[in-house]
Amino acid sequence: MASTAPTVFPTAGVGGQYYYTAFEVPTYSAGAFNEVTWDSIDDFSHIIANYCVSEGIATGLIWATLIYLLALTPGRKRTTPFHTFLLLGLVFMLLHLMLDIVAVLTPGLSTNSSYVVLTGDVASSVWTTQYITIYIVCKIANWLAFIFATTCLWLQAKGLLSGVKVRFNIIYRIILTYLALTALAALVSSMTYWIHQIMVVKMDPTPDMDRDMLRMKTVYLASYAISIGSFSLVSICSVLDIVWRRPSSVIQTNNAFASALNLVGLLGAQSFIVPCKLVPNARCVYVDFD
Repeated sequence: MASTAPTVFPTAGVGGQYYYTAFEVPTYSAGAFNEVTWDSIDDFSHIIANYCVSEGIATGLIWATLIYLLALTPGRKRTTPFHTFLLLGLVFMLLHLMLDIVAVLTPGLSTNSSYVVLTGDVASSVWTTQYITIYIVCKIANWLAFIFATTCLWLQAKGLLSGVKVRFNIIYRIILTYLALTALAALVSSMTYWIHQIMVVKMDPTPDMDRDMLRMKTVYLASYAISIGSFSLVSICSVLDIVWRRPSSVIQTNNAFASALNLVGLLGAQSFIVPCKLVPNARCVYVDFD
């Protein structure tokens, strides 16, 4: 006996019955996830969109800072070490960000592939020489930008601590040595993490490799946060010390010295807030949104 044809069908679109239903995809690596959902694909698209917007905003700010530095820096200050290192840091950071944006928007060059992120099937992908080259150049530019940036921060801290140098020379040397060591530790941990990531990019990930990579990334991010936070803390404390010892120079209006102190204090307070990022799904640690 024939039954009547159904008049209502399951909805496969957003919010429908099949939207959260997993379907199989071909994977070949051991330990890879061969089931994904349309919901997870849309979530990945939202993450990539947010990532691209953040990269675009950062690139625009770096361009604005570079133009401001070139146009408004007095001629007598263009040859100072601080100006030179700051200029080089901005150039290498621009190179890093623009290469990263080009890689994200170019199929085959992006490390943020939906297939790799959602399945964890790293070894089955084809990592071309062009991909490896852009990836390495991008990371080297990032390291150079960090070196020049921390050098500028160290020179700034050295100038702000001139009063401490006169009163407490030993403490002055200890603080500068500590800042240099934290910056060096952040650079070494970053290079260790990314070089290891480049070396194992074609290997099939295992649980032990995932744990080691996650541990290395935690050390890298923690050392980076400690380094930048230390520079910012020294800047804020130096400004507070100067204000405490010279209150009249800050209270007076139309004072260039007060404006400079306010600017340094504001930048120190802003950079002291280091953003932390939680990764809820760490099964594929080789794909990073840093």
